[in-house]
Amino acid sequence: MSKRGEGLMNSQREAIFIKLLGSKGTLNILLHLDEHGAVQNKEFDLMISRSTLNERLCQLLKFGLITHHLTRKDVRKEWYEI
Repeated sequence: MSKRGEGLMNSQREAIFIKLLGSKGTLNILLHLDEHGAVQNKEFDLMISRSTLNERLCQLLKFGLITHHLTRKDVRKEWYEI
């Protein structure tokens, strides 16, 4: 890929990232994780719908802003962290 093509890809990614940061619920999710550390999906007590929460979590994962953990020892446990 040419340098020009890479620059376009990076600028598109940056635009999507900036849009994500301004999207409903994103800041609240990040602040909640910062305050509480590891949080299970059901523990998010925010004023956004479950579908918006799940969408934002997926987007934040894509950009590497949060991590997702899953264990299946005795019981299945799943949580998110910054």
